[in-house]
Amino acid sequence: MIGDRKKDILDILKRTWIADGLSDVEMEHMLDADYVRLVRYPKGSIIFDEDTKPDRLLMLVKGRVTIQKDTFLGRRIFLGEVSMPEDLFGEVYMFLSRGSYDMYTEAAADTKLLEISMRIFDVEDREEAIRLQRNLLRILSAKAFALHNKVKVLASGTLREKIARMLFQLPHTGSTIILPENREATAAYLAVSRPSLSRELGQMQQDGLIKVDGRKIVISDPEKIEKYL
Repeated sequence: MIGDRKKDILDILKRTWIADGLSDVEMEHMLDADYVRLVRYPKGSIIFDEDTKPDRLLMLVKGRVTIQKDTFLGRRIFLGEVSMPEDLFGEVYMFLSRGSYDMYTEAAADTKLLEISMRIFDVEDREEAIRLQRNLLRILSAKAFALHNKVKVLASGTLREKIARMLFQLPHTGSTIILPENREATAAYLAVSRPSLSRELGQMQQDGLIKVDGRKIVISDPEKIEKYL
């Protein structure tokens, strides 16, 4: 029998790509070796800062994490947000073997993370190690694809073109698209200020291209909006 806490972690692991193809016995071994921990961060707490050594994979289970950096004069710059369950963050620094991060992350709400030690890739069972590495490669490939799409968005000329390209890439039901993140995070994704994004969305609605209701966007005139792709 495993304890309730380990059972909670095991149940979470089973829903993630990182454990795809692993047996319950192999996952329990990961827990027994303390390779994986479930850690809670109260709202406002720092998850890692610029002095933290990158030695773990961080996967969001619940909550929201902001990525920030301070300027030379101490002004805080918002770089992005992690809000989708199973999203990894900070892993690039670990695989680049850098001594520390060059930004910091903060829990923007009460947050739960799976923290996966770098030691997990040193398991003695070769088949288990191969499966773990394969699963991680899938995750990193998905992130690389998302970054590729983001580059295409940011390479668009005007803000309206960026918005149109972003909407074109997002999943949709009929003419309805749900933005995956809030307005601030969407603005950061587009590398613009939140007021600029809000103004342009309002203007696009006024011009009859879209209808905006919070994070829900309805394409009113597909022909018009496709001219900006």
